[in-house]
Amino acid sequence: GAGAVGIGRLSGFCNTADRGQILLNPSFWGTQLVNPGTGASEYRLATFLLQAAAAGAIFLVLTFLFFWRRGGHRRKPGDIFWLFCLYYGASQAVLDSTRYDSLYFRSNGFVSVVQIACIGAIVLSLAVFFIRYRRANGWLPGGMAVLFSSAVLLAGGGWMEYYVQRHGN
Repeated sequence: GAGAVGIGRLSGFCNTADRGQILLNPSFWGTQLVNPGTGASEYRLATFLLQAAAAGAIFLVLTFLFFWRRGGHRRKPGDIFWLFCLYYGASQAVLDSTRYDSLYFRSNGFVSVVQIACIGAIVLSLAVFFIRYRRANGWLPGGMAVLFSSAVLLAGGGWMEYYVQRHGN
C-alpha cells in the first residue's frame, strides 16, 4: 500500500493538481506553477512530492521489517499492517495540513477529515500494540510511558495545528 501511494502521489507533484500552499520564498520543495484561473505564476509547496517521499520511506522501512528476522523471533499477524497505519497516519496528519484543498467538517475549519482519519488510525494502532504488550509483559512502566508520551505528542500536534491554522498568516 505504501509503495502504491508513493507512486500514485508522484503522478501530480509538478502540475496544478499539487495542492500545496503558496510559498513567498521558493525553496527546494517549491515548484513554479501557472494558476489556471488567473494565469499568474505561483510558487507552491510540492505537497504531493513530500507525500510520495514519506510513503516511499515508509515502504522501505516496512519492507526491511518484513524480511528482517532476529533470533528466530516471529512477528504477530498484522504487525506490518499496524505499523503502516501508525507511520502513514502520522506522516499524513502532518502533511495534509500543507494542502489548501483539504476537506473539512462543518463543525470546525482547521482539522481536515483526512487528519481525523489519520489520528484514528494512530490511536487504534497504538491501542493494539499496547494491548499486545500488556498481555505479553503485564503492567510494566515502559508500556505506560510509551502510551502516555504518545498521547502527549498527539495532543501537542493537535494544539500546534489549531494554533497555526488560527494564528499563522
